[in-house]
Amino acid sequence: MAVGNRLGDVVLGLGCAATGVVLPVALGLDPALTVAVLALGVVAGVATGPLVGGRKLAAFFALLATGVVVLGSLDRTESGGSWIAGMVLGAVLGMVLTGRAERGRRRGPATAVRVRWDHGPETVEPDTPSTADLLDAVRALDGRGRTVVSIARGHARLDIGGDAGGPLLVLYCADVSARLPRWQALTSGPHEQSGGEVAVRIAGTDGRVPASATTTLGRALEAVEHVAAGGTPAPAHELRGGMQVADLRPPALDASGDL
Repeated sequence: MAVGNRLGDVVLGLGCAATGVVLPVALGLDPALTVAVLALGVVAGVATGPLVGGRKLAAFFALLATGVVVLGSLDRTESGGSWIAGMVLGAVLGMVLTGRAERGRRRGPATAVRVRWDHGPETVEPDTPSTADLLDAVRALDGRGRTVVSIARGHARLDIGGDAGGPLLVLYCADVSARLPRWQALTSGPHEQSGGEVAVRIAGTDGRVPASATTTLGRALEAVEHVAAGGTPAPAHELRGGMQVADLRPPALDASGDL
């Protein structure tokens, strides 16, 4: 999902540049003035980034209208497209920068542990979870209203889904910020694996996964303790990688956003 968001930002940026600079210059407008108007629009748009809700919209449209009126009073109405394109591009950039800053403040230091779990239709994200909170959340998984616990420490992430009383799907990634995150499934070891598939409900999504890619509650709890303490599962844990493992993650996990 992060890759998709970046692609969308790039496409929007290119579109605004084409509308605000390339097109006006192609129509014979002064290039220096066009770039200056676009740049001022970007600055004005970025300034709306920290605002929220109605205030953001009110400030955006007030600045947008002010710029158009000022350009009109200077007989530069034809530069209005550059101003609008700059405002849109700046507003998007402001939201991106504000979002990153907010995530940084929420995450705190690299050693801070973040957690999220579902509770029916609601999502719970305690500010300062203890290891006991994490373990209790995993034990509370029932495969119905509580189907996933996601834990992050630094760039590492652990997703535990299913029913604590049955097979659990435990997926681990050492660095979710990587261009191509590598996901691995915690298994119960070769001597405990069985063939076939089992039903697992994770992040509210029902699916069938290879039994060999699942594990038990005990091993899942061990993984939680180790990831919370150091960002990695225990060295003795069996981890299974490959593209098939990445495919086991339901889209709902990415749709929920970063921890």
